[in-house]
Amino acid sequence: MIRQMSLCRRLLVNNRREVPKVCGFLPRQLYLCQYDVAHWSLHSPVIFRMFSSTKVMKEEKDLPLTKAKGQEGKILAFDSVEEVLNAASSEFSVNSFNLLLKRLIELHSTDPKLPAYGFVNDARFIRITDTLAENTSNLSSFVLIDCLHSLLQLSKEDSYVINKLEKQIKAKLLRLSFSQLLRVVEMHRASCDTSLRRLMLEEAMVILEKRWAEIKRAKDLVSAYYLAPNEKDKLLSNLEEKALDLSELMSAKDIYRFLYLMAKRNRRNAPVMRSLIYHLNRSTLSLSLTHLANLSYACAKLSIYDPMLLGKIVTEVLQCGEGDAFSMISLSSILHSFGLLRWCDTNLMDAAVEKFSARGVSLPVDCWVTLLMTAGSVNYLPPSLQKKLPALIGWLGELQESDPRLWLNLVWSVATLSVVDESLFSSVLSDNFMRSTKEVHTSKDLVAAYFKLLNVNALAKHCLPGYNGHLLSHSTIEDIVKEMPPPYHGALSDCLLDTLSNMANLGKYARTKVKTPAGFFMDAVLVINSSAELQPAKALADFSFSTVDLPHDLHKIAVQLLEFGDMTCGMSTQPTGRCALEAKLMATVGYKVIQIPFSEFNMTMTVAQRVLYLSAKLKEALKSSEQGGQSLLLKQLEAELETNLTRSNKNLATTPESKAIDKPSQLKSKTSVNSEKSKKSSEHLAKLSIKDILHDPQP
Repeated sequence: MIRQMSLCRRLLVNNRREVPKVCGFLPRQLYLCQYDVAHWSLHSPVIFRMFSSTKVMKEEKDLPLTKAKGQEGKILAFDSVEEVLNAASSEFSVNSFNLLLKRLIELHSTDPKLPAYGFVNDARFIRITDTLAENTSNLSSFVLIDCLHSLLQLSKEDSYVINKLEKQIKAKLLRLSFSQLLRVVEMHRASCDTSLRRLMLEEAMVILEKRWAEIKRAKDLVSAYYLAPNEKDKLLSNLEEKALDLSELMSAKDIYRFLYLMAKRNRRNAPVMRSLIYHLNRSTLSLSLTHLANLSYACAKLSIYDPMLLGKIVTEVLQCGEGDAFSMISLSSILHSFGLLRWCDTNLMDAAVEKFSARGVSLPVDCWVTLLMTAGSVNYLPPSLQKKLPALIGWLGELQESDPRLWLNLVWSVATLSVVDESLFSSVLSDNFMRSTKEVHTSKDLVAAYFKLLNVNALAKHCLPGYNGHLLSHSTIEDIVKEMPPPYHGALSDCLLDTLSNMANLGKYARTKVKTPAGFFMDAVLVINSSAELQPAKALADFSFSTVDLPHDLHKIAVQLLEFGDMTCGMSTQPTGRCALEAKLMATVGYKVIQIPFSEFNMTMTVAQRVLYLSAKLKEALKSSEQGGQSLLLKQLEAELETNLTRSNKNLATTPESKAIDKPSQLKSKTSVNSEKSKKSSEHLAKLSIKDILHDPQP
């Protein structure tokens, strides 16, 4: 009895997947009962015979499988569909039919002259399928799945043999290995044209939801995460938890694929991301350029700002050769992802210009537009690109008619890089281009396109003296401004408003979230006089976004809050191209712009610290304004001095030398006097206290 029990345990461990073929029990139930002594003592003779027969049956089934492996070389030697069909029914066993069906599909796909699977109605092929239908019960799970996969590709309708195979696989779903179960799900997911196949897919997914804990391999985990539908939120969460357990065993390719799938599903599981990125940074990132593009996409979509990971991506890209056009498209995708992340890497940008230039006119125009958009996003124009920019824009001019969306992005990106061109701006501000913009953009993207048009219109109006090109009409601007969505109110924005309210009465001395016809909102607008006193906001009652200045003793202050999304990352931390463009427009119409980056102004500071910080910024703005006035005066005096020197040189022959030098010396003394006055004014401003700056004038 004891010897029989020990033998049964060994047979159970070795053959637990074959047990249901004999007794109909679930494998998990038998496996959990192997240590139940009472159960084994009552039924040991029966179970001993049962397992003995199972072992014999398994050995008998392995013989044809071994024979089929030996026939694989012969099957692969066939060069035509006719040879396979002639030899199939006479020379090969049923266990090698899966290889025959695969070879039929391969040979048929390589010959474009053959009709689409015309051999399906051939009498020889029908004999193969009839033989297969008669022997489905004797086939292993591997051969069953292989044959069904091939037949599903050959026909969109369910035949008798397909029904037989589906029924046999359905009976074995619980006993299939996890890899085989994934394959059943995958092939039915790719071919679910009939109700039978859809029903099989649903049942296989139910089994997959129950057996996800059995995953031991990283490849199975990635496949299961790929096959799971978006509606199965619980299954996706369980698979993400499994990724935490298997992250140490996952290779760099497996990690990148899992991150890419998370990005495609828009699932940002922070613990899983941190674990996967940690192990990815510890491994060698030996990926192709296409894989690097997918990994960059995942970083951009999931907002992964990891310096080590992004640095490794750049290193791998720089080590790649020039490659073909497809490689350049992958590089363009990497640039686009880095632009969305606002990650500034000058080495990557310079290398991209060199690689794109080497391809010449054979490079798709989208790649150049993506490069310019990324340069505008990170506010960096590569020196080598700056030299080629005029010729490049001329070559890309065809986009104005063929693709208005790309052309608008190109013009706006060039504008953010402080490159002003009258013909460029005029090309996107015409009525015809406005109509084309409405046609090519969706309702969601149209708002962003309108904002870009307003930016370009303001640049052409205020930054190009003597501009004679197209401009948006006043009614068009009003219609766009009315449709502008409400401004963003984040925690840091509310913190700024709270700080301003502690400095002065907001309703009286400040205007917040000011909507401008230039296509953006100003966070706050203040007016301060020359004595550093806040003035009531009624001074801005009739104010419009134009170059008309306030009285000489008043200063317009624009507060620009730079949150994390408004600053670049990577090698440099500066305002993005969009924020730099907004600051330039505000300065052009007479504002003193105060930029408040999130790294200096945050919610962890006390109210007093925030008030002191803003007060120092106001002092700095007034000081720069005073210095700007001094520099302007000095420039005027220097110009006058140069004019007089020229005149004196002309009259040197007829005028005494002392008289020629008299005026320049007077001008120099005048310059020194004005410098002395401005110095005293600056010293007086520096002595102003915070109380003076925040002085609330009486009505």
